[in-house]
Amino acid sequence: MEQTLVQAKTPILNIPAALIRERVGGIDFYYKNYHAVLNQEKTLEDIMGSSGLQAYVIATIIEFLNDKINRKLYKVLSNEVGLHISKNQNLSADIAIYEKSKLKDKLDNQYLEIAPKVVLEVDVKIDDNDTSAQEYVHLKT
Repeated sequence: MEQTLVQAKTPILNIPAALIRERVGGIDFYYKNYHAVLNQEKTLEDIMGSSGLQAYVIATIIEFLNDKINRKLYKVLSNEVGLHISKNQNLSADIAIYEKSKLKDKLDNQYLEIAPKVVLEVDVKIDDNDTSAQEYVHLKT
């Protein structure tokens, strides 16, 4: 079963920035069910949170990775790690593996501006409409 994603070809007016899941190549991708938030049927927290299954899968993957990687050289980060790769490239990652030496002096309250070595996505939380999941993942990659 193929998922599709919303890709705003032109900016949609009056949509709060908090409903933008990611910006890839200058294109805003909105959280799945963002319309329900706009219609006051759901809260922002309702559409942003992880399911129990997703959280369990992510925790299990992190446990596995921490047993397999050289933890003196690499750090596993999670919790929708914010990545600002370049202009109009604001992404997030469920799990990201970074070289510790590159993280040094880069950790603050902003999105990270360095690319991770590895990114693992457990779920795609993008509203479905115009873009296939494969197209979205390809663009994001």
